[in-house]
Amino acid sequence: MILKRFYITIFFFYLLLLVVFNNTSLFLSFFILALVIFFWVKVKKIDEILFYGLLFSLPFDLGKSFPFSVVLPLASSQEIGYRVWLTVSPSLILSFLLLAHLFFNRKKKLKTELSDKYLILFLFLTGFSIIIAPLKTISFYAWLELLKAVTIYFSARLLLQRKTVFKNCFYIISSWVCFEGLFALGQYFLKGSLGRYIEEGLLNIPLGKVMENKVFLFRSFGTFVSPNRLGAFLVISLILLSPIFFKKSFIKINAFFFAAFVLGLIGLVLSFSRTSWFSFFIFSLSGVYWLYKKGHRFGSQIKRIILMSLIFLIFLSPFLVLRLNSLLTSFSYYGSGSVRLKLIQEALHLIFLKPFFGVGLNHFTWGVVEWPLTDIRHIFLQPVHSVYLLIASEAGLPSLLFFLFFIISVLKRVDKNKEKVSQKLYPLFVLGRNAVLSYLFIGLLEPFFLQPVFDLFFLSLAILEVVSNKK
Repeated sequence: MILKRFYITIFFFYLLLLVVFNNTSLFLSFFILALVIFFWVKVKKIDEILFYGLLFSLPFDLGKSFPFSVVLPLASSQEIGYRVWLTVSPSLILSFLLLAHLFFNRKKKLKTELSDKYLILFLFLTGFSIIIAPLKTISFYAWLELLKAVTIYFSARLLLQRKTVFKNCFYIISSWVCFEGLFALGQYFLKGSLGRYIEEGLLNIPLGKVMENKVFLFRSFGTFVSPNRLGAFLVISLILLSPIFFKKSFIKINAFFFAAFVLGLIGLVLSFSRTSWFSFFIFSLSGVYWLYKKGHRFGSQIKRIILMSLIFLIFLSPFLVLRLNSLLTSFSYYGSGSVRLKLIQEALHLIFLKPFFGVGLNHFTWGVVEWPLTDIRHIFLQPVHSVYLLIASEAGLPSLLFFLFFIISVLKRVDKNKEKVSQKLYPLFVLGRNAVLSYLFIGLLEPFFLQPVFDLFFLSLAILEVVSNKK
């Protein structure tokens, strides 16, 4: 009965989001969600209510935005300016409420691991960048976004140890995959937005149409600010949901999970994100191969996996041709490939100039204008397309090292526990690890730092740790 009510609550919440028309109604929808979970689903623990709300809010980075204009002088006595939007989103507020609640009501403590110390040092060093940053308000806001991701990680490690919370977490992941897939499908058929307030891409591209390297191509963006962000978010989510295909019987597969997975695949294809396509294909199939190599008995499951892979490839093939056509022009002067190479040059230049503490969080574009190496500032100002170069240039090489030490330490620790993971949870352990690795790969080519994909990465790490400790 409780599970049925949770299903209905999920459906009701997304209906609310469809009629959201401003920031007030957006925040109100999350308040109504909390009331429904408390009074109707009968979840009485405040930390669980806040955690569920935080999970629901992950794909939506909208909220009350405050414009922050930046104007910098050029050597030619001209000025260049750009605007940064500092957004107080529901996820940011919910993370702070959850952090405060867990801090003042800490009954069960997490075991402190070496990786936790690396993470705290990473948080501390990036916080130091606020002091040295020229635009301290922008840097402080970015640090709060980082604190949100850290809160998601620690709270998930604690709360996902509860069986009901663990199960409901995957229902929520399935719900946003289903929702984003439907949105992407609708946008593709209309060749434009659905006109909903929650479509964040409308802030940048009012009609939702894009010109990809001089080739017209409509790329669905869901509720995100860009198609690449939609693709990366779906890749991690879909790999986390992949263990549903390891049920002993197809009949036992939850219809909601299966429908969400199929819609998520469609959304991934329609994002036209080459990096996300490649990442999903490599890390999902490598997960299957690893399970087979370790003696996992597939039985009839392998037929479903092969069938889904063939359907995905057949469905993908015409879209792949379109993306390959745009790849041919990507290294023209204004092409995305040329822009990315120039941004890499700029990032390495900033790291050379500010190796220890960087130019400040959220200051990459500021640094490019202040200390230019190429003419990229006259083309299009944007962050370098690499999480690692972005962290190093904005927060310094020591921050990047502690971030990498943290990830390596977590992966080494869970790898030691892999033999203790039950046969039932082993597919989730392997594919959960691959979900984490998929972000690390995508991070080589995309700037997904301090935004929803980054938050989902920390949630994936927490899920992996909890699964590795379940007997």
